Amino acid sequence: MEKKKLLIIPNQHMDLVWRRCFERDFQFGGQNFVPYADIEELYINGSIALCDKYPFYHFSVECVAVLDKFLQRNPHMEEKIRQLIRGKRMYVPFTGNNIVDSNLVSGESIVRNYSQGYHYLKDKFDHIPDGADRNDAFGNCAQMPQIFRKFGVDWAYHVTYTPCEKPYW
Repeated sequence: MEKKKLLIIPNQHMDLVWRRCFERDFQFGGQNFVPYADIEELYINGSIALCDKYPFYHFSVECVAVLDKFLQRNPHMEEKIRQLIRGKRMYVPFTGNNIVDSNLVSGESIVRNYSQGYHYLKDKFDHIPDGADRNDAFGNCAQMPQIFRKFGVDWAYHVTYTPCEKPYW
C-alpha cells in the first residue's frame, strides 16, 4: 500500500484590533495585554527560524498589514522575506491590506483595500497571490468573486459565517 502524504501549512489569524491593540500595550482589569503586532512578530520570527532549520517547512502570514508592520520593525529581514516568498516557503494570501467585512463598507473601500494589498505584494515582492483568505470575515457580498477575478485570484478559502451556497460563489 502506498503511503499517503499529508501537508500541513501553519496559518495564523488574529483580528488586528479585536480585544487588544495592534501596536501598543493595553491594560484592563489589572492585566497587561501585549499588542497583536508583538504576537505576529513572534510568530513570523519563529516561522522563519523553522524554515531555516527544516527545508520542508512552509507558513503563511495572514495579511499585508501584518507583514508590513513586521518589516517596519525588522527592515533587515526584507531580503529574507523576499527569498521565502519567491521559494514558496512563505505565502501571503490575497486579503487586501487586511480582511474586511464586505457587507459593512462601501464597494469603493473594498476595492481600494484589495488594490492596496495587491500592489504592496506585487511591487515589493513580485508576488501575486492566487487564493483569497476570508478568515473570520462576517460579511461576504455576492460581488466578491468578481472582485477576486479582476485581481487574478482563482479561489477563496476560510469563508466563514456566510457559507458559499450558490453557484456564483
